[in-house]
Amino acid sequence: MGAGENDVKAERITSDNYVDWIPHPLPDGKWLIFLSFEQGTDGHPANKNVILRWMPLPGAKPGAQPAINKIIIEVAKLFGGQGTINAALWSPDSRRFTYVSYSLVK
Repeated sequence: MGAGENDVKAERITSDNYVDWIPHPLPDGKWLIFLSFEQGTDGHPANKNVILRWMPLPGAKPGAQPAINKIIIEVAKLFGGQGTINAALWSPDSRRFTYVSYSLVK
C-alpha cells in the first residue's frame, strides 16, 4: 500500500486496480482501514474523489498465511484525499473512527 514497486519491504495485500494509501490498523489488530484512489493516481494527493475501505488484516486469524485479501468493504465514497485519514482516531473498542470529507469553495 503506497510503498511503490521498488520497496522491498512492501507487500501487496489488495488485488484490484485502485491505488491504495494511508493504511491504519484498528486497535484490535484485526482490520485495516485505508484510502483508495482511482487507477493511475500518483501518490496520495488532496482534492480527489476517494473511497474509504477496510479489510481484515492478512494473518489476523491464527494459522492464516499473509496473502492478497479479497474481502474488502467499501465504507464511504467521498471527496478528500491527503488529510482524510492521516491520523485515524479510533475508539478503544475499534468500533468507531474519524475521517475528514470536504468540498472546495470557489
